[in-house]
Amino acid sequence: MKFIDKLRLWLQNRYGFDELYLFLSFVCLIFILLSVIPSLRILGVFAVAGICYNTFRFLSKNIEARQKEREFYLKRRDTVKVNFNLLKKRIKDRKTYKYFKCGSCKAVLRVPRGRGKIEITCPKCKSKFIKRS
Repeated sequence: MKFIDKLRLWLQNRYGFDELYLFLSFVCLIFILLSVIPSLRILGVFAVAGICYNTFRFLSKNIEARQKEREFYLKRRDTVKVNFNLLKKRIKDRKTYKYFKCGSCKAVLRVPRGRGKIEITCPKCKSKFIKRS
């Protein structure tokens, strides 16, 4: 019991794990599995470096810095998710709709195909432009 109490006391006020920790652990595991291939042995070095960094993050007492890292990761992850979902939607709708980007606000607009030249009004910034659908 004494060892467990000492360990709990030592781990108190440490950052612990979060979404970034889980992502890096998964990437390190993939790198370790791929490093078995002789031409990809260098990935083993990256896997060990990632494990060391993950351990550093887990045991860190600088909680503010770890939260900034987490926020940076979450923003990038959400951007990738949005772009991936848009790509899936574009592939699914490719026969019935065409997608355009607004020149002003860069919003993605969906327009029905086969209408010829049409004037498109962006719902976000209200700018107008003419495109062939």
